[in-house]
Amino acid sequence: AGDPHYKTAKHLRWREKVLRNAGYLCQECGRYGKRTEATHAHHKLPRQEYPELQYDVKNGMALCGACHNKAHPEKGGRNSV
Repeated sequence: AGDPHYKTAKHLRWREKVLRNAGYLCQECGRYGKRTEATHAHHKLPRQEYPELQYDVKNGMALCGACHNKAHPEKGGRNSV
């Protein structure tokens, strides 16, 4: 049921910082003036390709579930962000 990486303390600390920095609001929805609760911390540059940036808060983006799905068409979402 998913990558165990996402349950590690180090990832959870990174996720919390990304969400807190965004005020727990989706940054993609915010571009359109919508206030939507952010539930996902998204890696702008994929951690598989840029492992050195996986804990860099500047490489994180707070997204709601719908925007996170759009950012990951390979996981069954629609069109990429």
